[in-house]
Amino acid sequence: MRISCLPWGVLYHRHHTREAYVEWFRFVAQDPHLEGVDPIDGSGSLFGLPERREESRALKPMLDDLGLNVVMFTTHVDFRVAELAPAERDRIRFLIDQAVFFEAACYRTITGLSEPGELCRQGVMENVLAGLRWLAGLVAEAGLPLLIENHHETTDEMIVLCDALAAERVKLNVEIKPAFRYHLDPYAYAARLAPRAGCFHLDNFRYDPDTEHWDQDRAGRKLERAVALDQGEIDLGRILKIVKAAGYDGWVSIEYGGLSDGFDNLARSAAFVRRTWDALP
Repeated sequence: MRISCLPWGVLYHRHHTREAYVEWFRFVAQDPHLEGVDPIDGSGSLFGLPERREESRALKPMLDDLGLNVVMFTTHVDFRVAELAPAERDRIRFLIDQAVFFEAACYRTITGLSEPGELCRQGVMENVLAGLRWLAGLVAEAGLPLLIENHHETTDEMIVLCDALAAERVKLNVEIKPAFRYHLDPYAYAARLAPRAGCFHLDNFRYDPDTEHWDQDRAGRKLERAVALDQGEIDLGRILKIVKAAGYDGWVSIEYGGLSDGFDNLARSAAFVRRTWDALP
């Protein structure tokens, strides 16, 4: 098992500047437990905007010198629509080109910001499958595996999607957050999806009505995201045990477990994951 991370400290506190990404890379390179980074296409992202293409690519020699792997190139697309706009298709092609340039290990997407059960509505699943097959073809031509993240969908929806795309060799980026958000059993959730996993996102939460860095559950309660992985409501040691028991031994990616003003949560989270995994049978 190897550990990578998303740049949430960069996104929330350092506003996508080149200097912020350099700081992130250097921190990850010196951490004894982290081996990779997961660029993201979020608003303003250094890696996700065509107008910042040359600025981002100028960092490739630094990544190589530091020995850092670009693992999961994270992107967001809404495939629920009947037809993607030409500009959106061009953006996706640019992002795939970026993933290839940075020698990413995999390319990750979502189906869209659907609510649980929405993919079962008439027409929606057909649109999503058509869009994902189109994307899978492009990603395969680029020599990359495609991962779909269970962003809001139910377990059954993700299994249907993954099995329908088996011929395209599509796997899942399994995230535990949706189970917690929608009051599902996170451990049963992980166990059902683990056999189809190509990567895992790890994050944790705690209830905090006064938090500024928040998600929310179905009841509207605020979930604080700026916690290390061993500090929240989910027993991630139990999740890792389920993952390892399923035979998974690939990359795991620290998502919100790295969110903080600084890198203390990220370092603590990475140490927790490595220590916990190595102690498992």
